[in-house]
This record gives sequence, structure tokens and C-alpha cells, in this order.
Amino acid sequence: MGPGSGWEGLVRNRLLMGAPQALALPGQQANRTGGLFACPLSPDETDCYRVDIDQGADVQKESKENQWLGVSVRSQGPGGKIVVSTDCFL
Repeated sequence: MGPGSGWEGLVRNRLLMGAPQALALPGQQANRTGGLFACPLSPDETDCYRVDIDQGADVQKESKENQWLGVSVRSQGPGGKIVVSTDCFL
């Protein structure tokens, strides 16, 4: 985990990592939004994926530029819920 990364946690054999400076998803009206990534516990360096938390959101209307999504990530533990927050979304 590098500088500017959110908290890491282990949930369902995946490492969760917040990336507050991650690039925006395609179609969003922003350059950097931050994000949440899940990485299975494996030696493969390319099997991490970005968790889509904007399902149902109108990414054309919402401005999420520099919201720092992923600055904080918390889990209730195995089988529990996960909370990922942003520091700057207005």
C-alpha cells in the first residue's frame, strides 16, 4: 500500500484497498475519483479488479472529481458489510 491509499482489509479471501487518487471510470465526468479495489489472494499480479459502487448512479450528471473515494475503508469482518468513504464529495 503506497502513500494516499486507504485502509486495507481481508474479506472473503480478498484484500480490499482504497485508492483515493484512482482514475475515473469510463463515462464519468471526471479525471480522478478514487476507487475501491479487490485482490484475490494469489501470486498473480493482474487479478485485482475495481469494485463498481456506482451502479444505478447517473455518472453523466454527478461530479465526483477529486472526491477521494477509498480514503477510508472499513469492514465488519467475514460475511459482514463493507463501508468505503470519500473525503471530498460535495
